[in-house]
Amino acid sequence: MVPAKRVQTPNVPLPQLYYHGQNMATYTIQLKNEDPWIESTIFYLYQAAPACKAPVYAAVCQSVAIDAGSTGELKVIAAPYAVVGTTKNGLSDPTEPIVIENLDSRPVQLTKRPVKGSVVRIDRGSGENSAPYFDDGGASTTTADASFRISASENAQPLSPEESIVMGLGAQNPITGEIVPVALVPAQAGKTLTFTPELLRYYIALGDFQHSKFERADWVTYDWFTEVDFRGKSPGSRVALVWRRDEEGNMHWIREDGVEAEREPEAME
Repeated sequence: MVPAKRVQTPNVPLPQLYYHGQNMATYTIQLKNEDPWIESTIFYLYQAAPACKAPVYAAVCQSVAIDAGSTGELKVIAAPYAVVGTTKNGLSDPTEPIVIENLDSRPVQLTKRPVKGSVVRIDRGSGENSAPYFDDGGASTTTADASFRISASENAQPLSPEESIVMGLGAQNPITGEIVPVALVPAQAGKTLTFTPELLRYYIALGDFQHSKFERADWVTYDWFTEVDFRGKSPGSRVALVWRRDEEGNMHWIREDGVEAEREPEAME
């Protein structure tokens, strides 16, 4: 399950992490809260939604509560995982959050020629309480650029009209080591979907968000959020942002060079 909301991230060293035999790339987002009107503000982190032909449901990756006048940070690991799970809420209403259960995950490789990307297969047993799982014997490869695929067997069916099977992209929480689902789509038995993740693009958002709650990425109202882009930056890089309220009470995102950061006006893409 997605980890519970946490307070300010402690400054602890990360364990040595590996992705298919190589060191995993980690990045840091440093945040400073210069809003003296509010005692503490929660900053929520979203990973940019992957490209996929199905409607994508997104949720918070991490969050950090920062007191006024203080700093905090969020660390991200740029390594993709395929995830599968179930929800009892159904997906008929795109504005209704969904809670994920029975989560399973696998690390995946994205196509970077000449290396082929991963194709992982999900299956489900016939038992009354069986959960969907990854069938490692059905794994294969794809040549779709910068992508991985998830294939659903004909057995990957809901157990009841109220249940849905969801699958998609996960990320590793650098503090707990848990695999957190960050973008999900409805699974379709006998079908294969391609996911092209954005491993180096993130959004910092402020608003009424919750961990473990998934909503249509193109329906979510993202209040006062800005993009953090690590593309072109070396692994281990850091980006610093300041959340500032001016004398007139107006709020601004400020980059570390003192320039006002662009505030994204629409839903995350």
